[in-house]
Amino acid sequence: MNPKELKACKAKADQLTTKLKKIREGNKISKNELSQRTGLARSAILRIETGQRSPSLLNVLKLCHGLEISLEELLNE
Repeated sequence: MNPKELKACKAKADQLTTKLKKIREGNKISKNELSQRTGLARSAILRIETGQRSPSLLNVLKLCHGLEISLEELLNE
């Protein structure tokens, strides 16, 4: 992957994590509640939302389930 492609991937990942946080906050779901819904640690959710950690596909699917959205909804802009 060249630097331009890597930069584009990083930007897309940042958009994804920002969107997860926006959806969670828009639905008035706390990190604690989302943690209970998904089985992910609250600290993991925090690190994902702040871009400190890249979520696996499995964790993205868990977050979608916990937020009651489809993967398609999350990925569409």
